[in-house]
Amino acid sequence: MRALVLALAVLLPAAARADDQDLARAHFVTGASYYEQARYTEALHEFEEAYRLSKRSGFLYNIGVCHEQLGHTSAAITAFEGYLGSASTPAERADVQARIDRLRASPATTARSPSDGLQLTATAPPPKKPVYKRGWFWGVMAGAAVVAAGVTVGVVLGTATHDPRTLTDVTLR
Repeated sequence: MRALVLALAVLLPAAARADDQDLARAHFVTGASYYEQARYTEALHEFEEAYRLSKRSGFLYNIGVCHEQLGHTSAAITAFEGYLGSASTPAERADVQARIDRLRASPATTARSPSDGLQLTATAPPPKKPVYKRGWFWGVMAGAAVVAAGVTVGVVLGTATHDPRTLTDVTLR
């Protein structure tokens, strides 16, 4: 029994880590797609989620680039500094350091300049659909109805006797 508990203690976290790595990879692919479409806010969210799941410092570079594209200078610097220690080659370190230096030299802003023609507005997230308006809810309900009907038919047919009844108050002559 103790060996089983130890095996589960070792295997379950490893399986969870593998699932997290797969999920992080999916977030990375989605983020890269958003980035290619110049949807930097969505890409940033996906890269941050991938980093949260995997803790791989390579995602900090992607996060920094998204912040840089969005004009979030201080957040970009923070992300690039977090990545700098894990840069694998001197050329890569120099490139990241040059980005950091360039961002520090630029005026600190949190949005692009008004000359870009962009306006930043906060929008509320879309309201969630009620549960009864979601497809999966009705699928579950249909499955429950089928199971309930099956149980009812099984109980009725299972308790019915098919033998002729003996009537004690009737006598045959």
